Amino acid sequence: MLKNHNRRQCLFLQEIQNTISTKPPGILFKSEELKKDRTNAPDFKRALKQLIRKGIIEIYKPGVYFKPKITDFGKLGPSEEEKMKLLLKENPKSYISGTTIANAWGLTTQISNEVVVVTDKSKKSERLGKVKIRYRKGLTPQQDGDIELLRILDMIKDFKRLPDNDAERFVKVISKKILNLSENERGRLLNCSKKYNSATRALLGAALEKLNYNEQAKLLKNTLNGSTYYTLTIPEEVLPNKLNWRIR
Repeated sequence: MLKNHNRRQCLFLQEIQNTISTKPPGILFKSEELKKDRTNAPDFKRALKQLIRKGIIEIYKPGVYFKPKITDFGKLGPSEEEKMKLLLKENPKSYISGTTIANAWGLTTQISNEVVVVTDKSKKSERLGKVKIRYRKGLTPQQDGDIELLRILDMIKDFKRLPDNDAERFVKVISKKILNLSENERGRLLNCSKKYNSATRALLGAALEKLNYNEQAKLLKNTLNGSTYYTLTIPEEVLPNKLNWRIR
């Protein structure tokens, strides 16, 4: 009886080890990715402990593991990018915004050690290695396919706060992003913009009008207070229609 149990345990351990061998070093994975037979919870826990003792896997946090990469300088754990992937996976209604996206889009040349993650609820900041994660609650409920639209609105909203910002470059990039949207996506962009501040809607409206999306621009203009001015410091040669939108 004991021999049979030990044999089963060895086979179980080998099966898990075979699964782990297919995973690249530094990749984070959850315990359920290793466990095919869910009726053998005690054997599974024992097998995990053995693999941890042998140094085959290490604990990243409860329920999440990784296979360390062995180098001449010692063991290497998961990269910050890999940790970020897990963070976004664990928060499905979240997306990266802020300076990280501004840099990726060419709106700024600066690289920040802070990553803004927009979520559907408020959360405290945390650190992933050297990177600070600052959570920001989204302004509008997110639907499938909304992330690119919300990033466009976030960039417009953050226009004045973007480091190393250039108005001409900004208008070109945002205009190109809008041109790449389908008609339905532009409609959804307008719908999402209702939850953003009036300065965001004014700059979005001016960009739409400049691109000759006049009907959608008119819909946005109807949401604005006709006596409010928006100080955004965009030259007239960059946005010739800015006065139509009371942009200074």
